[in-house]
Amino acid sequence: MRTPAAFRTSFLILISGISLSLFAQSESPGPRFRTFGWGLRLDDLFYSFEGKDTPVRVYDGVRSPFLPLPAALEGPLVFYRMTIDEEGMVLRAPVVEVVVHDKGAWPLILFFPSDEEEEKTYECLVLADDLESHPAPSIRFINLTAVPLGIQVGEALAVVSPRNITLMDPEVSKEDGKTVTRFTSLYVKTEEGPEKVYSNNWAVRPTQRTLVLIHVQNDRLGVRRVLDDESQYRIASE
Repeated sequence: MRTPAAFRTSFLILISGISLSLFAQSESPGPRFRTFGWGLRLDDLFYSFEGKDTPVRVYDGVRSPFLPLPAALEGPLVFYRMTIDEEGMVLRAPVVEVVVHDKGAWPLILFFPSDEEEEKTYECLVLADDLESHPAPSIRFINLTAVPLGIQVGEALAVVSPRNITLMDPEVSKEDGKTVTRFTSLYVKTEEGPEKVYSNNWAVRPTQRTLVLIHVQNDRLGVRRVLDDESQYRIASE
């Protein structure tokens, strides 16, 4: 009879084999998705692809490599953890479910810590992240705070509700190829009217698309830009 240690060793070998095959097919054609972590990094999640347990990596503050999606997926995509019980049986415990089939060719799944006190609990937002849904040089704002935010980019204005997303056009010409600056401000609503809580002058390249994550940490507002150049997708888009 095999010992629990032997089962754990076999389990690690199994995961290693899956990981190698995953990265070999990450640039394969067909539907695919990526993950993005905010305030966390995960390396213990899996999802089912072609009947196999496929590992998912979530990196803090950066997009993951592309991962293949089941071609005919209509229901939610389920992420789960795998463990082995004392009898050597593999257990799959669901962690989070997301709907991705209506989020374009390249869904991006944003993982961030839940407000719940339970450990290892997450929330997710799913973004349509392909070059048509989020073209350069547009800026996508993600509001992870608990209040609505007013946004001004140059002359453009928008409001984004809590746990929501808005896409804004910085009005940068792609024809002349010049980098420009756009003064960007964030506002919250008060009884006295809008109060500015952030402002900065951002440089915007014509081929650059930007994710902006707005969050609260230690009772202070944080704003982080994640830049992404469309030129890197020439191979992945074919």
